Amino acid sequence: MTIVKLSYAEKINATNLLIEGIGKNQDTFNAVGLDAAYVETLRSLKAQVEAEDFLQETQKATLKTTTARMQGLIKQLTKQAGRGRKMVKYLIPQEAWREYGVRDKR
Repeated sequence: MTIVKLSYAEKINATNLLIEGIGKNQDTFNAVGLDAAYVETLRSLKAQVEAEDFLQETQKATLKTTTARMQGLIKQLTKQAGRGRKMVKYLIPQEAWREYGVRDKR
């Protein structure tokens, strides 16, 4: 037996079709325990999955924005720290550079 991996969208679509199909033929499925309560459970679970997916997508977008902002700040920090290191190297004797966090040789 081959197990087919479905994408998120395919699973949601397949669940919609299942809910719709069982709903149209409720009399047939009642006999095997797939009653209105089962269909409602499917609907509820599908709604929960969709809500979690929305939350996840929102968080991904927020993460991308935060990452871009952080990278910009790191770039500014690096530039400012470089300026400070240059001034330390210019004004302070080499033996004392380590006090300022400058680990350069020259």
